[in-house]
Amino acid sequence: MDSKNSSILKIVLWSVVALILINILLIGIGFGSFTFGINKYPNASKYTAGSGEIDAGNLSEIEINWIEGNVSIESYDGDTVHFYEESRKELDEKNMLHYYNDNGRLIIQYEKPNTSIFSFGKYNYDKHLTVQVPEEMTNLKTLNLDLVSSDSYVTGINVKYLDIENISGSVSLKDIEVSELDIETVSGSIDSDNIVVKKHADIETTSGSAKLSGSVNRINFDSTSGDLDLLSDVCPDEIDTDTISGDISITIPNNEGFTYSYDGLSGDINCEFDIIKKNDEAVHGNGKSEFSFDSISGDINIMKK
Repeated sequence: MDSKNSSILKIVLWSVVALILINILLIGIGFGSFTFGINKYPNASKYTAGSGEIDAGNLSEIEINWIEGNVSIESYDGDTVHFYEESRKELDEKNMLHYYNDNGRLIIQYEKPNTSIFSFGKYNYDKHLTVQVPEEMTNLKTLNLDLVSSDSYVTGINVKYLDIENISGSVSLKDIEVSELDIETVSGSIDSDNIVVKKHADIETTSGSAKLSGSVNRINFDSTSGDLDLLSDVCPDEIDTDTISGDISITIPNNEGFTYSYDGLSGDINCEFDIIKKNDEAVHGNGKSEFSFDSISGDINIMKK
């Protein structure tokens, strides 16, 4: 590697480290039963403590902010959005989940606001949250999960926009249909089965791989130290990846055609489809779909399904 590329790589890597440190400072630093940080949110006096349910017809958005423990979003045969938590410890009111219906936007918080900088015994309840959404609910526009040290499971949901931010936890998606999918993870994997992304998927990972299986129309994938495994029932109109230390595997059916461009350092690109190479690009069929791969230390594989 020449000195120029070496300098660029160092800048990129240190930028990633800086972003991770900033994120840690923003959310607080937890060490077992000791947490340094403040858990604070607006309109705290309007929240209700404990489990609850709300008529699904009155909701269009769900927002969940959770600090540790599994979070499960699942469909069920009912007409209300029902939510509850389970814990290995007995909870008093301040440690229970708190929720607020803000004009059709259901917000679920981990607990009552905590304004103490030094908090002992906090966030050690191993609380697991379950949110049940009616399987016939069609008016859900946004589902937003903002998680720390939590594994998340989203099953059987139909939503226009699914947004997940997770630090130190995995994301699992199954039997979902979305228009737009936006996932950002630090130190956590993404796994999916039978998902439909009608418009666009935007995935960003640091130290974590992603597997997407189903039907994906467009995808943008940015990663440091993470692989992408995409198995799509359709040939995406657009694929754009930018990776450092990660492999890309694309498995798609026979299609009318695509054009791919590849800018790589320390890696190879392999394609099972018939292609005609033109400078830094390669064309299959009519070249309609556009694939762009930018990689440092990683292989690209385009395979037939």
